[in-house]
Parts: sequence; C-alpha cells; structure tokens
Amino acid sequence: MVNIRFKARGLRVHLDPAAEPVWDDDGLKPVLGLSVPVDRDTLIRHWYVHRIRLDSVGTARQVRIGTEAFARTTEWFSLDDCEMTDRGLTTLAVEQIVRSRSTPPPSQWAAVETKKPVPSTEARRRLLFFHLDKAVAARDSKQVRRLLKRAKVTAGSDRTEKENNIADAAADYLAERDQNRKNRATARKSNAETITRPRPQSTNDAGRQGGRCLCTRK
Repeated sequence: MVNIRFKARGLRVHLDPAAEPVWDDDGLKPVLGLSVPVDRDTLIRHWYVHRIRLDSVGTARQVRIGTEAFARTTEWFSLDDCEMTDRGLTTLAVEQIVRSRSTPPPSQWAAVETKKPVPSTEARRRLLFFHLDKAVAARDSKQVRRLLKRAKVTAGSDRTEKENNIADAAADYLAERDQNRKNRATARKSNAETITRPRPQSTNDAGRQGGRCLCTRK
C-alpha cells in the first residue's frame, strides 16, 4: 500500500494481490495494481475501480490509469487526462459511468453531495467549454488538446451554437499548429540537404587538379 499526493489530493495505490484492498477509508478509493482481484459485487457497489500500470515509452516509463466497471471494458488514460474532483480521481470513463447511473451509490458520495451539490451535466458542459475557450485564447496547445478530447466525449449533438464555434476554433488552432510544425520540419530538412549538397566544380578548379594550371600564357 502506497499513499501518494496527486493534484493536491491523495491517492492510495494498492499493488499486493494477496492483501484485500481497503475501501472508503479516510475517503480514499484505492488505485489497484493489474493483478489485484476485484469481485463482481465490489464493482457493482462502487460503480467502478481504478487500476494503474506502467508503459514503456522509449527509455522512460509512463503511468497509465485504467477505469474498470461491471460489464464494461477497462479504459486507460494518461495522468494528464485525469482530474481530482469531489469524487476523487476522475477520468473520462468515470464521467460517462456517473451520467449513466440514475441513483447514487451507498458510499461517501451521498455525504459529499449533501455538503456541496454536484453541478448538473449542462453546468459541467458550460464550464468545460469556458475553459476550452480560454485555453485557445492563451494558445495552450496541451490544454486545448485535452479539453477538446473531453468535449468530444462529454458533449454530443446537444451543443449550443456558441459551443460548436468554440470547438471548431480549438480544432482549427490545433490543425494550424500541427501544420506549422510540419512546415518547419520540412524547411529544416531542405536546409540540411542544401548545406550537405556538393559544390559544383568550376573550370578553374578543374584546371588546378593534379597541381597543373591550364591557363594559357599570352
């Protein structure tokens, strides 16, 4: 069992498959290793569980968080796609699961909701597009890419015209940025080829080969 800090909140990582995870202790839902078993009743009671794995990316190791739920395949996300909310660690899959449920689970969620009501789906969507619009204005490509991905998942055909315009502007900004990067890469490659290309041999250079001068004395 390892307790770590993540985005000003705590994460409890449970990696030992031989020990039973501790649920709802101090308000922390454990993040389980791949080999830690979870029974059907636990998945149904808690709606979902998070798992953790390390992927090799070149010589580095990248942390991935997976959201597992009953009758759903586990979806994996990078840490940049995860957030800390009133429910704890949250992924795009968690948002979909929560929206699909009509009654609250018998856990600490109910106590949290009595203290601070969870915003409606429409309110969360407005907030999402507000931050997306700000990210585009700030030219923050990483934030734009992350928020646009969330917007595509959480907001469908019921977008307002303003939200569609914000999404289109975000997509255009990313497309323009990607194209500029390609253009710069092409220009660098072209410059490198120009520098390394052999210089054509002049007549005077050819005449000096072998130490002989082919100039004609008048």
